[in-house]
Amino acid sequence: MTENTVTLNNDDDLKGKILTFNVGDQRYGIEIVYTIEIIGMQHITRVPGVPSYIKGILNSRGKVVPAIDVSMKFGKEPKPYDDRTSIILIQVNDLSIALIVESIEEVITITDENLASVPEFSQINSNKYVKYLANVNNQINIVLDCEQLFSDAITQSNFN
Repeated sequence: MTENTVTLNNDDDLKGKILTFNVGDQRYGIEIVYTIEIIGMQHITRVPGVPSYIKGILNSRGKVVPAIDVSMKFGKEPKPYDDRTSIILIQVNDLSIALIVESIEEVITITDENLASVPEFSQINSNKYVKYLANVNNQINIVLDCEQLFSDAITQSNFN
């Protein structure tokens, strides 16, 4: 399998830039300031005793990184990985995490006019992983709160 790598330049003005990707028929995004690089699918070593959405660990430039299947994290049925499956390496605080996503879409720039608050659906905070919504080109993008989304995975997995 060939490895396609895109390294993002963190020297640019990254404010308001969102990397978007697909999970099922929904488009999600993460603030690009968390993104280290995007790579093709790699060998992942299974680790016993971790939640099923943590697919295992991978080697990223000599560093062991937990790999999380975002679809499974959101409770969706696992899908076979294909040539569109990508890994987004992110840095949250001092931790590196590999996010396995169905496909990468694009980097969008959002402004205050694109922002929408997250509606409350129930008394239970079912949207604790959503930072905000961005409506760009008539497409709703659910922008994830990386610190909330992956704090429990890292705590449970003992990778830190």
